[in-house]
Amino acid sequence: MLALGLPDWVFPAAVFLVLAGLPITLYSASLEKKRALMDSGERNQLTGLKAKLSTKLAYRGGVLAAGMLIVAILGYSGLRAAGIGPFASLISSGALNARDVILLTDFENRTDVPELGSTVSEALRIDLSQSTAVNVMDRSAVSEALKRMGLRSDTVVSSAIGIQIASREGVKAIIEGEISPLGTAFQIAVRVVSSADGQLLAGFRESAVDGSDMLGAIDRLSAKLRSEIGESLVDIRSSPPLDQVSTTSIEALRHYTKSNRLHIDGKLGESIREIEQAIELDSLFGMAYRKASVLYQNARFKFAEQDTLRQKAFNLRSRMTERERLTTQGTVYAYGAVTTDQNIEEAMRSYSDLLEKWPDDDTALNNLAILKQQKGEYAEGEDLLRRALNNEENEFRRSNHAHALLHQSKFEEYELAINEFGIRYPGSAKLYEMRAFLAYSLDSLNQALDWVIKRDSVLDNDDDPITVNDFGSQYSILSSQGKLKASFNLARRFLESSRGDDFMERQAVPDSIRRQLAAIVDFQFASAEAVFTGRTDDLKESFLGIKRALIAPESSFLSNGKITRTWESELSFSILFRDYEQADALLEKIVSLEEQGHSFLNSAGKELFDRSRAYLDAMLNRNPSEAAERYTNAIPPGFKRFYQRELGEIWEKAGNTEEAISAYTRFVSGPDFSLGGNDQGWVGNVHFRLGELHEEEGHLDLAITHYGKMVDRWRDADALVQPQVEEARRRIDALLDRKAQEGN
Repeated sequence: MLALGLPDWVFPAAVFLVLAGLPITLYSASLEKKRALMDSGERNQLTGLKAKLSTKLAYRGGVLAAGMLIVAILGYSGLRAAGIGPFASLISSGALNARDVILLTDFENRTDVPELGSTVSEALRIDLSQSTAVNVMDRSAVSEALKRMGLRSDTVVSSAIGIQIASREGVKAIIEGEISPLGTAFQIAVRVVSSADGQLLAGFRESAVDGSDMLGAIDRLSAKLRSEIGESLVDIRSSPPLDQVSTTSIEALRHYTKSNRLHIDGKLGESIREIEQAIELDSLFGMAYRKASVLYQNARFKFAEQDTLRQKAFNLRSRMTERERLTTQGTVYAYGAVTTDQNIEEAMRSYSDLLEKWPDDDTALNNLAILKQQKGEYAEGEDLLRRALNNEENEFRRSNHAHALLHQSKFEEYELAINEFGIRYPGSAKLYEMRAFLAYSLDSLNQALDWVIKRDSVLDNDDDPITVNDFGSQYSILSSQGKLKASFNLARRFLESSRGDDFMERQAVPDSIRRQLAAIVDFQFASAEAVFTGRTDDLKESFLGIKRALIAPESSFLSNGKITRTWESELSFSILFRDYEQADALLEKIVSLEEQGHSFLNSAGKELFDRSRAYLDAMLNRNPSEAAERYTNAIPPGFKRFYQRELGEIWEKAGNTEEAISAYTRFVSGPDFSLGGNDQGWVGNVHFRLGELHEEEGHLDLAITHYGKMVDRWRDADALVQPQVEEARRRIDALLDRKAQEGN
């Protein structure tokens, strides 16, 4: 009956009805036969059953009894199928599905028979494993969980340890029990306990007459478990599993898991607070250090601590499982650490190795995709991100997958992806940001600014101090349009506000910089004016006045024996002033450090040096053509627009106009995720220069197009910029006249 999904009482009830009905039927037949031999007077004198009972009535009674049994069975079956009441099965009640498991602990042995507890629990495990209703956690999975807890894989899984494993692995309940002596017999007790709160959900006992009856007792217990366990698990089905990472503290693991989910939901501030609590509870929690470094980086928070966090995670690799170790190596090699060099190839190898064994690992899919895109392998990155999205739908993964389309200039597909995102996550800050990326990439700067303002409004009202709006994108877009006064007034108001103070506090901006903020902002404004107008002489005096605040001394070019990028600011200012000799001298100091045995902190620093070396060689007429090749080789493959302006200048120096036009065109077109951060006035200038070069080459339509793009971009620019705009308009008119004359 259990196999049919019916309770134990069904069979005995049916047997009882049959046994009870048979003598009644025989008795009624006997009475009928006797009544048939009587005359009417004798029959009239009969009373009770002797007068009324007949086979027809007996049959009706039997049918009625059978009908009542059928009604009871159908009622039970209906309740069981509907998952209602005490008759609900494990599957019909929704307590478990194919992915849910129950953990069977090692039974406590209270007898004097050695190993009897483990023998009974293993026998019960084998019996339960035959059931389609109960899915017992595999021994290998238990061993892996024990390792993540810092325990030996052969540790006896007691009830207390079982509860911890169940909480970590998302197991809804554990089966615990003990075996006790009962005279010359044995008694086996089994309890089903909720892993969420330790509540007793069900309890069973069976006796074994002796050792030979032990398997029979286990079979009976298994039958009861298969029949009863489902209904008790309904109320705890919603308990989410904890992440499977190594820590000796269950509370630290809870904070780590909560941090991950908050991160996916975009709540960076709350996520950071949770991960910091995890580290506080377990100072040897390597994966928590790794996660903290990722969160700090995403939030642009505590830059100075990120390398340290990654290094701590890297140093704790021996305490990790293979999966955690590969994840940590991928993160550390991707960005570098205090004493660990950045190595993109090694990072990609770590993530690839991880995916070979765990093909659905979301972290590896996402991070390997990012590295692929940095190398220009956009289609491969898109495929990886699609796999991650298919694993689980959330706005973080959906936006990442959409960005992969924009990286490939698939503007129409990107717009469709944005619309789909908007249906799923209306009002999300990411939605407005995605629309801004598309608008900016298509040179619709006013529209991009409108979307950014909407995004910033959402961030302002999300009550998350980590996602405080710093108006950086608004500032950058306004600057790109030549609206310098508006952009710098926006920056000043923010820096002078309480929110600006909070922002600088969490960014750990040194007091020396804060004291110079007014001078720094003024200098940046003057720098922007210099880019737009080409006048740099007036900057030099201001530059010398704040050099001490902005630029690190040469002694700080080293950190832990590695060459950092603290020389970049002085180099960029020297190049801005066209003081190539001074910039060249600075690079010679870096060369000297290399000759002394110091290497760069990461590959990005080395690439920056190589690009700078090639650029300055070209500007100083040291074989510009060869310098252009070196500069190209030092550009990370995934950067379509970055560095192309400088490359265009190098090709011009080499006298190769065709290559110069090609590089400049890449700089002003295609996808741009910076929302103006990489413009700073250069895009308008390069459009003008492209107009000049095309005009020189006789490409009049292209010249008009680029002059026109410069005018469109700076149409509403400050008065300071209008002379350049008017010059572009004049050239357009002249070219149109020339075309008209040539047409005649």
